[in-house]
Amino acid sequence: MSRVQLLTKKNTTNNVEGKKRHILIIGATGITGRATVEHFIKLGNWNVTCCSRRTPTYDLMGAKHVTLDLQNKDFLVYLLQAPQVQL
Repeated sequence: MSRVQLLTKKNTTNNVEGKKRHILIIGATGITGRATVEHFIKLGNWNVTCCSRRTPTYDLMGAKHVTLDLQNKDFLVYLLQAPQVQL
């Protein structure tokens, strides 16, 4: 059983407050990232935010995408110092 399957098997229901869980997927344009985005969207009880350097060319099916280069140190420092980050 893969790590993603184990994670979703444990968390297939909504959290205590009845809200959807939220997941951030890094590398949304890669093979594994795309499959992970699609998997969590299809579960239906997850809010999905994904990020990558490039905009995905596939249907995000409701997932939110953030363009982000993790190698851009200046931007990451700026992002981490922001008072509130909305992903």
